[in-house]
Amino acid sequence: MQRSILETFTRIAINTNTYTIFTITNSHNHISVRFNSTIKNLIKQIKELPIYNINKLSTREINSWEKLTSAILDITTSTKTSDISGKSERLEESDDKASTENSFTITNITDLTDKNNKNTTLSEDKEVFDMSLSKVFKKESVMVRHVDYLHLLDRLCDKGYNDKKFFNHFISNLRTKFDKIRTPELLTHLLLVLSRCKVKFKPITRNCTKSLDHEMESRIGKVFLDKNYIQQFIKNLIRYMHVTGHIDSMLFSSIFELILDGYSNVPPATLVDILYNLSACYSTNKKMIDLLCYHEHNINTPKQHFLVPISRYLHKHDLRPIDKAKLFRCYVLFDFDHITFINNLLGEVTERLKKSIGFEDFDHHSCEYLLGFTMDMDDYTKGQVLMIADSLLLSRRHHFTRYYKELVQSIYFNCLDQKQIEKLDPIELRCAMSIIGNSPKYIIPDQELLCNMTKRMVDHLECNRIDINDLAIFLKDLVRCTRIKFVRKNERNRTIRITKFNHLPWITQSTDNEKSFLERISKQLTLDTDIVDLTHCLRSIAYLGYNNKSYYAQFLDHFKENAHKLPTKSIAYIEQTLNKIRLTDKHLFYMLGKRFQEAQLAAAGPDQKILLRRIG
Repeated sequence: MQRSILETFTRIAINTNTYTIFTITNSHNHISVRFNSTIKNLIKQIKELPIYNINKLSTREINSWEKLTSAILDITTSTKTSDISGKSERLEESDDKASTENSFTITNITDLTDKNNKNTTLSEDKEVFDMSLSKVFKKESVMVRHVDYLHLLDRLCDKGYNDKKFFNHFISNLRTKFDKIRTPELLTHLLLVLSRCKVKFKPITRNCTKSLDHEMESRIGKVFLDKNYIQQFIKNLIRYMHVTGHIDSMLFSSIFELILDGYSNVPPATLVDILYNLSACYSTNKKMIDLLCYHEHNINTPKQHFLVPISRYLHKHDLRPIDKAKLFRCYVLFDFDHITFINNLLGEVTERLKKSIGFEDFDHHSCEYLLGFTMDMDDYTKGQVLMIADSLLLSRRHHFTRYYKELVQSIYFNCLDQKQIEKLDPIELRCAMSIIGNSPKYIIPDQELLCNMTKRMVDHLECNRIDINDLAIFLKDLVRCTRIKFVRKNERNRTIRITKFNHLPWITQSTDNEKSFLERISKQLTLDTDIVDLTHCLRSIAYLGYNNKSYYAQFLDHFKENAHKLPTKSIAYIEQTLNKIRLTDKHLFYMLGKRFQEAQLAAAGPDQKILLRRIG
């Protein structure tokens, strides 16, 4: 009777003073349970139900129980607002329609509470989640639960739930499941949970996931890898390492071995996706990946780049436009120069822009041999064209591209209108700003365009959809858009070059309902940011006009604690930031100067001179 009741939980009806759950098991049996309106009594009633024995339930039943708990949470949350009376009136008006259905469905009630309670938070409902999760974690099945956990984490983030004790309990329960994992499918689901938890709740899970990261990597090598599931496993593993920022050399070398052994059995689209996620880790540890790029896979073959055999396999197949854009990015980051592929790709994009937009005629010989040349311009989205043009800048090949000027101008006038900006994701926005900031000879950016792009990027930042590294590049290129260079003679008749930065009035302007862009960005930087990306962002917002000294002063102790691991570029950025806002700290400048000398000694050879630099 317990299983049949839980399987058929289908409808929930809301009254003003009571909550009623209707379940229909068979045609001859109808069961209804009535609860009191208070949350404490509601939880007590749930615990007393015979269906709460979750240890004996099946996978389908546990899914139903999770949906039931989520729906009850929405109902209890909705009682905190003053809109409950209006909601009850709307429900009473629909009683005629509900005569055939008896109640609303779970989906309708969830949508209704989300529309009317966007600003509600979870404070008193923590017990509901703790109660359900503690029971579910006792279930031996790990794979099925993680799909529900992902949905649960999303709902918690949307509701603003930020209890550290809850997440410590959540992480500790995940750690106990490691011993039971024996297949890559279960491990991949665990990777998804940890990555989502790390991204969604970065300020909360920073301390409680450090030991979990190391434990995760130590267990991966002991797991039996199923050949039928290895593609999805590698892709999620690389994505997890990129999110956590922790990369192990032995683990990465084993990943390279797996890719080189089985790339011929992987579909081209999946292989490109794996390489694209792998290149995302490149900025985290460049030295280690540079060594692995020329890893000797076979002693009998000469030493070569690991992408050489993979590129031969990929270029025999018809790749989609999105795959070509990703592959071009991988080639650039891994310093793999495939001239034929790059020329063909640029020929496709430029020829389509010429046909759909129109500029000076030309003959591109590579277009004659393209398999997909008959495709329309719609196959290459405007965001993909932005990624390709940004990869062209990153590879320094724009100096040798014949029609780069026409390409950039076409992108500026046709790919960056107001409607298109709303459709761009954070990576495409960063690519667009890089194109504008690095092409001052060809385009003059409009202030309205820069304002719209910055507004869209800040919205992505507040929704946790953007990596701080992408934000640092975006802000740096935005500063370049305000830069003006001019040359003049000094008193001694020597040529000097001066750089000035124009002020953007809209970036520091605030209203009664909304703070300025720089204030919103500075707030997000204080949550949890890598120190290298933090120095990049602080320099950019200082040059953009954010002069709050108390804000920068709170990072001084953090810089002192981590001065021993700062690279030379970050040291220069800290110096420029503090000098720009006229903030001094002698102890910090001494530590930065000492660290700069140590880095120069480590990088210089025995016969090279040490570069002297004044810090402060």
